[in-house]
Amino acid sequence: MHRLTPRVPAARGRGVTDVLKLEGLRAAVAGKRAGWDLLRSVAEYDARLDAALLDELADRADEQLERLQQVHLCVGVAAMSGVSAE
Repeated sequence: MHRLTPRVPAARGRGVTDVLKLEGLRAAVAGKRAGWDLLRSVAEYDARLDAALLDELADRADEQLERLQQVHLCVGVAAMSGVSAE
């Protein structure tokens, strides 16, 4: 059986790994954001949940997603083009 492997020059291999790690982080934060949304909806029916706090946590997750997207693009361009990520 054959495995599919990307053909990336060794010098760029680490950059591609960084891109994949960032994609994983973005997925994790998006999942966290979805969790805050769900809990916020439940807060309408459950007084034990602090709706304002859940809104704040959702806003933080949005900010994290924005920063991760910027870093992802920067690192991705550097990994795929060989241009410095600075």
